[in-house]
Amino acid sequence: MLRAIASNIERICVQNSDLRAVCPTIFDAVSVPAMSVQCYLVRMRRYTKFDFTVFLVAISYLDRLCQLGVSYCPTIHNIH
Repeated sequence: MLRAIASNIERICVQNSDLRAVCPTIFDAVSVPAMSVQCYLVRMRRYTKFDFTVFLVAISYLDRLCQLGVSYCPTIHNIH
């Protein structure tokens, strides 16, 4: 389940890859973190014991944030 969620998030980040140049935020990392999105989600799940539905709701909230403006869109530099 987390693999599918991570894949979806990575797809969104790839679509938004040009946004960092257009609209950088204070949340953007200087370089792409070494940890993959999937590893990050697995780690989050391990230490928080979140149910999988929490991750699905988070994706829904990310989608809503993207609709507010490009400065809220996730990129590979700020998704972690």
